[in-house]
Amino acid sequence: MQYLIGNHSLMKRINRTRVMNLLRINGTLSRAEMTEATGLDSKSLTNITGELLSEGWLESCGLSNPAIGRPRQLLRIRSNSGSFIGVALSPGRVVAVRCGLDGAIQAESSQDISPDAGIESLMEAVFRLIDSLIGRSGAARQIGFAAPGVIMPEGSGFLLSVNIPGFRDIPVGDMLAERYGIPVSIEDSSRSMAIAESWFGRARGVENFLLVDIDIGIGLGIYSEGRIYRGTSNSSGEMGHTVIKRDGPLCYCGNRGCLETLASGRALLEKISGIRQSGRYSSEDLNRLKEAAAVGDTEVVNLLKQAGEHIGMAVANAVNLFNPRMLIFAGPLAWEDSPLVESARRDLSVHTLSSSLRQLAVQVSSLHDGAALGAAALALREVYEVEGVLAI
Repeated sequence: MQYLIGNHSLMKRINRTRVMNLLRINGTLSRAEMTEATGLDSKSLTNITGELLSEGWLESCGLSNPAIGRPRQLLRIRSNSGSFIGVALSPGRVVAVRCGLDGAIQAESSQDISPDAGIESLMEAVFRLIDSLIGRSGAARQIGFAAPGVIMPEGSGFLLSVNIPGFRDIPVGDMLAERYGIPVSIEDSSRSMAIAESWFGRARGVENFLLVDIDIGIGLGIYSEGRIYRGTSNSSGEMGHTVIKRDGPLCYCGNRGCLETLASGRALLEKISGIRQSGRYSSEDLNRLKEAAAVGDTEVVNLLKQAGEHIGMAVANAVNLFNPRMLIFAGPLAWEDSPLVESARRDLSVHTLSSSLRQLAVQVSSLHDGAALGAAALALREVYEVEGVLAI
C-alpha cells in the first residue's frame, strides 16, 4: 500500500479537486454555496476558484437571484477547456464518445464489426473512430478504453476476452498511447458501465452499488465506499463465472455450471439456434431477442424468464455479500419491462436477506452506450481525481 504524505501542496490539490467535483455534480454554484458544501473558509475557496478561473477550468455564468440579499456570481465548469475520449469495444461493435470537461457528450461515433474479427480489423475500427472525433475538435487530452475481458497486471491492455476471441494478449493501452501521444486508461466493460452510472446515471451520489451487465456475457461492476472495486489482480466482477449449477454445462472458461452457460446472451442465442459457437454472436443479435420478446414470441419470452431466475439468484448472493444501496441492471437484455429483469427482480426478492433488501433500490440503466461513457470518465480522472485520495 502506498501512503501519501500530507503537505500544503497535496491539500491544495485535494481541495481543487473537491471544488471541481462539486461543480461537476451540481452544475452551477456560487462561492458561498461552495464554501458551505466543502467546509473550506471563504478566503481559501476564493483563492481556489480564482486559480481555476484564470487557468480556464471554470467560467462565470451570471448572477444568482436570491429572495434576500445581493446577487452572487455563479460559476460552472468550462466545458470546452478540454476534450476527453472514451472508447468501448463489445462483440460486433465499437463505440467512441468525446466529452467536454463537464462530462457532456460533444460527439459520438460507432461502427459494426464482425464478432470474430482479428486484432488488425478491431484496432483499425478503433483508430478510425478516434481519428474522426479528434479531427472534429483537435487534440484530446486523454483516452479511456473499455472492453469485456481480463486486464493485464500492469494495466496496459487485455490478456483475453472470451466474448471477443480476436482480442487476446493485446497491449491496447500502449498502442493507443504510441499513436496519439496522450495518456490512456484501460478498464473492463462492466466496471466502466458502473463508473458511467456513478458519473452520469442512476447512481450519482450513491457510494455503494452494484451494476449487473447482461450482454453476450455477464459481468458485475462493484462500487464500494465511493470507489470502483477492481480486486488484487484487476479481475473483479466475473459474475458470469460464478458456478450456480454443479455439473452443469461446460463453460468456455473450463468450469461447469457457470452463470454464463445458463443465462448469458450467448447461452440464449445458442439455445434458440441449437448451435454452440464461440465468437459468432454480437450484441446486435441480442436486439433481435428484444424485438421477438416485444411481439410476444413465447420461446424467447420463456428463455428470458428462465435466464432471469438464474441471474436473480446470483445477484441475491452478491447483494447479501456487499449490502449495496442500489442495484442496476444494464446491457442489451436489460430494458424496463424485460421478462428477464422482471424474473430476476422476483428471485432477488425471494433469496435476498431482508436486512439487505430493506434499503435496496433496484433500477434499470437509462444510459445508452454506458461502457463508452465510463471510459470517457476514466479519461477525465486527470482533472477530478487525486490519485490515492479521491478515486473513481
